[in-house]
Amino acid sequence: TFLTSFFPYLPDWEAVRYLLLADGDVLVAVRLAVQGRGLRRFRFTSDTAAAVVKLALRCSALAVKHPRPRAP
Repeated sequence: TFLTSFFPYLPDWEAVRYLLLADGDVLVAVRLAVQGRGLRRFRFTSDTAAAVVKLALRCSALAVKHPRPRAP
């Protein structure tokens, strides 16, 4: 859910592929997806990336029914 929230046009099968290649490490999977999709101008330190990470984490928490999905 994190990857498909972070990359809205990423198919589920491709998200799973990146996670398998990254041995389940979500941050490594994001880097692989960035490289694999040719996003040359993507910066992890941008304000946009920070907002997307926050949203993707919230979506992931909701997907797994975390009791406090809005917790910091």
